[in-house]
Amino acid sequence: MEKKTTKAVEKPAATNDGKYHVTKHPDGGWQVILGKGEKAVRRTKTQEEALQIANELAEARHTTVYLHGKKGTIREAKTFKEEPKKPAKKEAKPVKKESAKPAKKESAKPAKKESVKTVKKTKK
Repeated sequence: MEKKTTKAVEKPAATNDGKYHVTKHPDGGWQVILGKGEKAVRRTKTQEEALQIANELAEARHTTVYLHGKKGTIREAKTFKEEPKKPAKKEAKPVKKESAKPAKKESAKPAKKESVKTVKKTKK
């Protein structure tokens, strides 16, 4: 007698896109779902509580929250993106003031005057 082995049929894994969805729970109340998962991360009585929890989770992970209405359509989306890091500001270097240089001392000798020679041309 031969034993037949059957492979377990695996469900395709729910993709986790990292986004949070606030939806109506089938058994009443509201739930926070991560990605396209089937299980609720948190379940609350009110939509407001679920939205607050989803916002906190999304802010910590820099992702998006989708708020679904009672019928399942997306009513609102809020994104918590990470702020791009700004380059550190360089501290302004103190401006060096030029030290006041003493004025040139005038010597006791009188300054030489340049003599200008004029040459007259004579006609021949």
